[in-house]
Amino acid sequence: MHVRLAAGGDAGAISDLLAISFMGDPVNKWIFPNSDDRKRLHPAFYQIFVQQAIAEGEVYIAEDFAAAALWLPMKAQDSSEERNTDPGFEEAIGSHYAARFLALAELMDKNHPRQTAHYYLPFIGVRPEHQGKGLGTALLQRHLSYLDAGGVPVYLEASNPSNERLYAQLGFELLGPLSLPGGPTLQRMWREPQPA
Repeated sequence: MHVRLAAGGDAGAISDLLAISFMGDPVNKWIFPNSDDRKRLHPAFYQIFVQQAIAEGEVYIAEDFAAAALWLPMKAQDSSEERNTDPGFEEAIGSHYAARFLALAELMDKNHPRQTAHYYLPFIGVRPEHQGKGLGTALLQRHLSYLDAGGVPVYLEASNPSNERLYAQLGFELLGPLSLPGGPTLQRMWREPQPA
């Protein structure tokens, strides 16, 4: 599998990949209940995350934009420290949807483990026509091997049960659920570095 590190010029294509990959995701349906709005606003929504990950972490692309994974390094910090949420969401997706997303972001942030430095996987997406071929798993395993060698744990929130099962097979353990008001439940998952 051909994998490369993304650069700034890749942000648009990666945003489009994530936009289409997450069209049917339960959490995205909760943020954007109207499917036409979801389709229209998804690229701008994901662009914010992609640009942050390219600037502050790593984004890996597989098979010429068939799949991508965003990784952010997280320092250990006091749970009382203020964390900023990008104000660009309102401009990108409008005040109504931004308010829905920011409610989710606040819930996720409040429950994000902070006591240990780790890597955070906010998104991994595979284009629908490439799903079920193992691309996402291979992309995950590639970076997890690197993090294992460095003794670095990983955190994520699984947004659907099938992904939760995949993450469990890769060594992630459940930390507990996050339930959205009137919406789906995400599963918080943590992975300690695995021995070689």
